[in-house]
Amino acid sequence: MDRGPALTVGLRPQAPTQTPPAAGWPAASGAVLADQAIFTSIRSPVGIGYRIIASSGGLTADEKKEITQNSPSNNSLLSSAPAARALSGYPLTSGRYAVACSCYAGIEPTARGGERVYTHVAVVGPDAFAAFECHPLRVEAAVRAAAPQPLTNAPARLERLALSPPSGWRPSMDGHDDDIQRLVVLLALLLAQQRTVVVGSPAREGLLARLLSGLPRALRQSLSFSVGMKCSVSRTFQLVLAGPPSGELERSVAGHDIRIFDWSAPPERALSAFDAWLRFVRRRWQAGRFEELDRLCAGLVEEASADQLALVASLCEDAESARCADAGELMELNRKHAGERPTSPLHADLLRQFHEAVQQRQVQLETLAATHEPEQ
Repeated sequence: MDRGPALTVGLRPQAPTQTPPAAGWPAASGAVLADQAIFTSIRSPVGIGYRIIASSGGLTADEKKEITQNSPSNNSLLSSAPAARALSGYPLTSGRYAVACSCYAGIEPTARGGERVYTHVAVVGPDAFAAFECHPLRVEAAVRAAAPQPLTNAPARLERLALSPPSGWRPSMDGHDDDIQRLVVLLALLLAQQRTVVVGSPAREGLLARLLSGLPRALRQSLSFSVGMKCSVSRTFQLVLAGPPSGELERSVAGHDIRIFDWSAPPERALSAFDAWLRFVRRRWQAGRFEELDRLCAGLVEEASADQLALVASLCEDAESARCADAGELMELNRKHAGERPTSPLHADLLRQFHEAVQQRQVQLETLAATHEPEQ
């Protein structure tokens, strides 16, 4: 019989007569509602193995199929330590987004032995995902807060999960400043939508957080990734933060148009249509301004073309330059953006900030000239 932990905290069977609210509707607490599923290994009258053992009523058959294809099974996590965790996120063909939190939960109930892999999946609609700035690490934090323990004996029918966007929460961005060039190359690969497996990288969740800080929200919505899971070509993730390099891994991805990025190799310089944005992001990263950049990217909800991102980068940097420009430089900056018409709410806000910076600097320069005081 199944010897996993019998925990059912936080999940209750739905009454058959209850009509579930639509996914994404606000809960009474101000949270958003997500459909959920539990994927793990059980022994049951219909057989033994990995499957979805519990789910909420809003999941479609196609969504369940995609979750099954993308979820880890026996011996799929990178670490065998009891406290090992993994995370994946991916868009579903339904238009919703799945965030899957994996860990170990007791002993594998099959002859294979070892630890049983347990995955809790939250599926959010576009509006609910937007409440989390389309940031899967923010969703992960809410999922782990709502269901901190494995629920291996949950009822087959679950209620929708109430997820509260963590107020003021920002992901840890642990890393090393000398990794900036590697981050830039990886971000260029993400912007080009190149499937990439990263091997030998330290602090994998911190690395993911840094990459997401430079990825516009419009592109976060389409990103598929895994952290802490072994690479499998059957899971078609765009980004896999895997373990150490190996010949087995290279053989498994051969012929699949998958780039292996070895973190220990000297970083390269790759040309990209997004060079202007990448230069801007690099300067922000080098200055340690990860959280500020993350907030900017959270507002980039429109199509993130190379030209649009170059315009955003230019406005941000020119607004900063205006604050310490001399009269001639200020005139050139003003001329550069004269007559520029906003193409989005964010563009309009950045233009407003730029013109405010120019006006404030003009007042400063006029005051200094009137008092004949040198600038400090």
